[in-house]
Amino acid sequence: MNPPPISRQQLFFVVLLGAAVLVYLAGESARALLYYQGVKVQQGEVWRLLSAHLVHSNLNHLLLNTGAFVMATVLFANALSVKTWLTFVVTGGLFICLCYLVLHPPEVYYFGLSALFYGVVVLGSLASFGRDPLIASLALGFVIARLLFAQFAGTSSDMEALIQAPLAESSHLYGAIWGLVFGLGVVGTPAIQNKLKHTN
Repeated sequence: MNPPPISRQQLFFVVLLGAAVLVYLAGESARALLYYQGVKVQQGEVWRLLSAHLVHSNLNHLLLNTGAFVMATVLFANALSVKTWLTFVVTGGLFICLCYLVLHPPEVYYFGLSALFYGVVVLGSLASFGRDPLIASLALGFVIARLLFAQFAGTSSDMEALIQAPLAESSHLYGAIWGLVFGLGVVGTPAIQNKLKHTN
């Protein structure tokens, strides 16, 4: 039995992950040109607002985020069009780093795909409620639980040691917020989806 063909939406996420792998393989000198830091953005290196999301501290960091994105791709990629996902990734990437620029000291740095992962899960869940409410509810529950745990329990020193970098918990919150805002604007609430489904 042949496996189902990969969809255009899934291919989009494969390309995104491939770009992150290429950045990692390019080495430390390349990554130094791409990660986010407010000071460098203020000096005119504005590409860092987007390129930061492709940078990872080590192989463990890359594999963790790649694995998370593979799961999100399998669950939610086909819920929206490639154009919608591309728009979300670009606007979400900018939103996350602009939050850092406005709300954090300029010396703070950020990199990684994890913040976008949280946004993808929230957006994908909202878009999937009409098709698979159980998976969508469980995924949203995971995001809420994970964000609350980070706020009250703090960061995991073991995880920081594994990725050899501080956990950017604020970025996860920013990603989830943009996933919610973008999702409500594009696909509406589950109640609206249900009403449209029954109307059609």
